[in-house]
Formats: sequence, C-alpha cells, structure tokens
Amino acid sequence: MEVEKNLFYTVKSALNIVEVISHYVVLKQVGSYLKGLSPFTQEKTPSFTVTPSKGIFYCFSSQQGGDVIDFISKIEQCSQLEAALFLAKKYQIAIKREFLSLRKDRDDQFLITVEAKEFFAQWCFSRLSHDEIAIAYLKKRGLYDEKILRHYMVGVCPDNFFVEQFMVAAYEKGILLESLMNAGVMRKDTGGRICFVYEERIIFPIRNSNGSVSGFGGRIYREGDERVKYINASKNSDFLKREMVYGFYEAKKSISEKRSVYIVEGFFDVIASVINGYHNVIATMGTAFTKEQIDIVAKYVDTVFIAYDGDGAGQRAIKRMLFSFLEESIQLMVIELPSGDDPASLHEKNIFVKGMSRIFSGIQFLFATSIYRLNDCSLKEKIVRIKNFCSYLGNVRDPIQKSLILHDLCSASKIPISVLSREILASKKLSQKKISSADSSNNSVLTKDSSIERLSQMDLLWHQFCSSVYHTFDLKDEKVKQSVVLITNEAPDKVKLIWIPLFEMKIDISDMIKNIQNSVIVSYLIKFDWQRGEAEAVRQRLLSALFTLKSELVAEKNCDELDKIVEIEKIKKYLYSY
Repeated sequence: MEVEKNLFYTVKSALNIVEVISHYVVLKQVGSYLKGLSPFTQEKTPSFTVTPSKGIFYCFSSQQGGDVIDFISKIEQCSQLEAALFLAKKYQIAIKREFLSLRKDRDDQFLITVEAKEFFAQWCFSRLSHDEIAIAYLKKRGLYDEKILRHYMVGVCPDNFFVEQFMVAAYEKGILLESLMNAGVMRKDTGGRICFVYEERIIFPIRNSNGSVSGFGGRIYREGDERVKYINASKNSDFLKREMVYGFYEAKKSISEKRSVYIVEGFFDVIASVINGYHNVIATMGTAFTKEQIDIVAKYVDTVFIAYDGDGAGQRAIKRMLFSFLEESIQLMVIELPSGDDPASLHEKNIFVKGMSRIFSGIQFLFATSIYRLNDCSLKEKIVRIKNFCSYLGNVRDPIQKSLILHDLCSASKIPISVLSREILASKKLSQKKISSADSSNNSVLTKDSSIERLSQMDLLWHQFCSSVYHTFDLKDEKVKQSVVLITNEAPDKVKLIWIPLFEMKIDISDMIKNIQNSVIVSYLIKFDWQRGEAEAVRQRLLSALFTLKSELVAEKNCDELDKIVEIEKIKKYLYSY
C-alpha cells in the first residue's frame, strides 16, 4: 500500500537507528558498526550488531535483521504499522492525517481511549502541585521528589467539585465524556451525576511496554479516609493486570543497560527505590507474578532481585516467582526484608540501604525455607516438601544449573542423586500427562504416585537409618531387614555406608543377600569383607545364600530368571577361587 510505504519512509528518515535501539540494548563501537548483547536471546557473547551508515541491525544468535521499524516490531511484538506509529508518537514525528486512516475503526476507538487516558494522567499530574494535603502526605513518607514524580507522572485526582473544570479542559482537547468513561476514569453515580472514578486518590499511570497509558492505580491519602486503600483499573481489553508491570516502560533503559531488575510489590515501593538510586525497578501491583509478566521482563535481564514483604503471602509468591524464572535460566536473588517492612517503609525510616542489604541466591532461599528444616518435619511433610522441590526442579532448562541444584539437594536431604533424578523425571512425566489428557492421566497419576511414594519413603527411611547409627535398630526385625535390602537395591551409592556396620556387628546376612538384585553389589560386598579378615565365614554364608537362591529360581522354572542364575554361577566361581 503506497500510503503505508510513505509512512515507513517518513518515520525511518526522521530517526537515528542507534538512538532508538540504545533504549533496548547497550551498544559499543566496534569499527564502523556497534555491537551488544542480543535482546532476543539470552547470550553471553555479544552478537547483535547495528550499522548506522546503512540504518540496519542484525542479530547473529537469532538470525533476525532489518531497519528501525523491523526492530521495534520484533522487540515490542507488534505489526510494522503499529511500530511505525509508535515511533512517530514517541519521537514526535509529524505525520500526515492520511497515515492515521490506515487503522481500522476499532483501532481508531482504541486510539481515542488511549488519548483520553493520557489526558487524564497529565491533568492529574498538573493538579498535584495544587494539592497541599497530597504533597504533605508524600513529604511525610519521604516520597516527594519532583523529578521522579514527573518521570512516573504521579498525580492526584481531586474531589468531585473539580469534575466540571476537568470536563471543560477535556472538551477543549476534543475528548468527549464517552471516551473518558470508556477509559475508565469517569463514571455516573446512582443519581446520574458524573463523577471521578479515582476521587481523592494519588494517581499512578500504568503504561504498557510501548509507553501508552493502559490504566491507573489510585491510593487514598487523606487522614481518616476509610475507603479501600488501593484501587486499580478495571479489567478490559487494554488493561489486563496479569500482563501489566508498573514502571517497566520508565525503567526499560536502565534494566536493559544493567541486565538486571528489582521486583517489588507496590507503586510507592518503586518510587522509594528510585529515590535511593535503584532505577531498574518494577512493581507487580500485588504478590502474583504471571507468565505474561515474566515474558515482558525475561528478554532484558540476566539477574532478577526480588524484594517482597516477609509475610506468608510474600514468601509463597517468592517461591512461585523463583521457579518461574528458573525455567528461563535467569539468576535469581532474594532480598530478605526486615519483618513487616517493604522498600517504601524502609525509605520512610531512613534505613533503605541497610534493609535491602541482606541478599541471598534464590536457591539458598528455597533450601532455607523448604529443605534445611526437614528434621523438624514429620515423615509425611518431608516427603511432600522433597516431592514439591523435585517437581519444580524438573522445570529448570539449563542442565548444568539443574545438576548443581540437584547435588545441593542431595547433600541437604541425604537422598541419593539417582533417586532424586528419578523423582524429577517422574514428576515431569506426570505433569505432561496431566496437560495432554485429563482422563488418561487419572490412572497414570495413581501408578506414578505409588512408585514415587515408595522411593521417597525409602530415601527418608535411609536418612533415619543413618541418623540412628544402626545400633538402635533390631536387625532381627524383618521390617528392618527389608529396609536394608530396599535401600541397597534402590541406592547403590549407599552400599558401603550401610553394610560396613552390619559386618562389624557380625549379623547373619544370608537371608538379606539373596534378595539383593545387583550381582555387582554382591561382588563388591564380598571383596570388601575379604579385607576385614572374616573371608571364610562370609564366603560360606554367601555361598549358602546363593545356593538357596539358585535352587528357588530353578524350582520356579522361570525363564526370565535364567540371567540371574548365570550371574549366580559367576559369583560362586569367583568365591571358590579364593
């Protein structure tokens, strides 16, 4: 379409591609071009290049390239037309009215609504300087910084006495009441009178990643106001809370440059953090952090710092976020805030830096809250915690990262890596079956769970077995003998630890030996005990056990057991050679 081509040419001609891309990527001069880390992939070695003389970019890791409009289209995940109009608005490029006609009627209505929201944000910001009570409230909390409040367009919506003044100003800009109501900033009360939705509240414009105002948050500030403390924009096609991150647009450049982000809960937490020099900060507007929000942030960062309240809801939210980011192979750090505090209250108490200084890796946090206190839990609770941890660990994509965490889990829980690995695999398969087919998964869940439960109980039984140093167990008890065999079969790496004490106690092991499935383990036990000076006695016991086992297998005439008989003969031959 010729009109569309002319729009693209107008926008590209007016822009410096380096200036535009620098808002997303930290670029360094390398000869005639610039280079940086790809915003499309999580790479460690820069492969993203920009050639200013040609006005193009190319990303070797994702094999994508093009001009400045192509870049915005890809990075903001929008059409090229939307990208061109976005750039025109952001960089105040004068474009002909005919270009705006490229949008459909629905998009025209969308633009009108966005314009209404933008006007309301600007009007509320202008009102802040006239509201002494709001200014006093912000100063009391140490949050009145004109430059920062202007950057985030924090304003105040007055009481309904000012509705007429606001409506006159809106009409002068060509914005009608219908548009303001569609924008969710005006309403009619039960008597039909026009009112502010955010009456007498401090206003926080919430922008999407393109910089357009999508909605608002409002907080009460007058003393004695007993209304709900916060209200957010109602859900609509332009404002879905699960897809919005407060402050992301304002912090995008800093986040991209530092390749890290601080995640807090509330609007004031963001303002307080920025005042203290933390410019790469965003808020989730509550404890939930969705997959859509993670997708917005993930492509810009390598490290995420989480600073949530230390209450139960905050702790649970941190765990959910940690495992979500683990899937993206992003380094996770948890800031342990003093009990009852958040970044805004720390700032108010003048202890922000100190309060934000206790930082742990995400894995340290998970171990501290889930694994390190296992000894204080019941057997059932231990099983639940370890199974939950393994199911989360199954979502980690990076094999090296998964292996490191797995080794730490093994060390902390005293459960063999082989068993933990099986549990992770089982939980992952279980999850996939649940997703693929609810009906078929019902049966598989029962089957898998019984297997997982058995393994988990065996692991914890081993942990308790070791903790009791054996002598507290009655080795004549059949249940204890069965436990020894079960642990030996399922956890070969524990053989030396569990059998040395048995040999030292001179326990008759013949009835246990015949139930050990792995002939290599049997051979190992023989070799080990040979060095302890009791070769003959052990040899006789083992020969007796092997002879009994062979007789039973032959009597059963089970063809599937022939391989075991061959192995038995090999072991007997080995025994007779001494």
